[in-house]
Amino acid sequence: MSRKSETVVLLEKHRFTMSDSWTDRIELTRRPGCKFRLIGSKHLGAPTLDQPGNIVITATDGITAPLLLLREIEEAASMLDVEFEWVDAIPLIAKLDWITAAVIANNTGHAIPELPSFEIIVSQRSLTSIRRMGRVTIGAEWGYDMHEITMSFGQWLQILGGTTELIEKPYFYEGQRFTGVWSFNGNGYLEVGYDDGGQGWEGRLESLELIDGPKLEGADLAKLAVHALAARHPQ
Repeated sequence: MSRKSETVVLLEKHRFTMSDSWTDRIELTRRPGCKFRLIGSKHLGAPTLDQPGNIVITATDGITAPLLLLREIEEAASMLDVEFEWVDAIPLIAKLDWITAAVIANNTGHAIPELPSFEIIVSQRSLTSIRRMGRVTIGAEWGYDMHEITMSFGQWLQILGGTTELIEKPYFYEGQRFTGVWSFNGNGYLEVGYDDGGQGWEGRLESLELIDGPKLEGADLAKLAVHALAARHPQ
């Protein structure tokens, strides 16, 4: 489970009329187990006998699904009658849980937030949660054939985070056995060689012909992660 609760303020807007002033606020907390609590409120200043200092307009707890969180945030903004800017909020959500933020960004058409280190993602989700997410298959084409390898989602995140990795996998071409050597250089680049020193494929990971990873609410997490890496290291 996630180690501790953390909170970010997604919106804080000061408003006033001829007779009153207040602050509209949307606050998001990630609780242990990557469950979210969302609060939309109006802050009226110091409490008095006539009015409280803070009025909660909406509060939802136990949110786990990214698209449900998206809808709850939009509903809170609507109830507060404020314009909500996803471009500002998505990086803040990523501080609590990059995976949730990436799915929301994908759904709303915004840039995938920068991929944090594997250690940060584990601190947000727990290593057990990452291990349960399934596996990633990547494929590169050479010699008129598609060649594939499979790894855990955690290993994929570590590679994208800068870990160098060497994976060997045998394959057959025209009846002859070869061993493909997949060399990840830690900077988003892959070279695939084989036995006699030949080169089968080389290029950036986002250029691979096949990337297929665990799905969350219709989004491929392996693809979202590599898109975040590509944004960090433009060609």
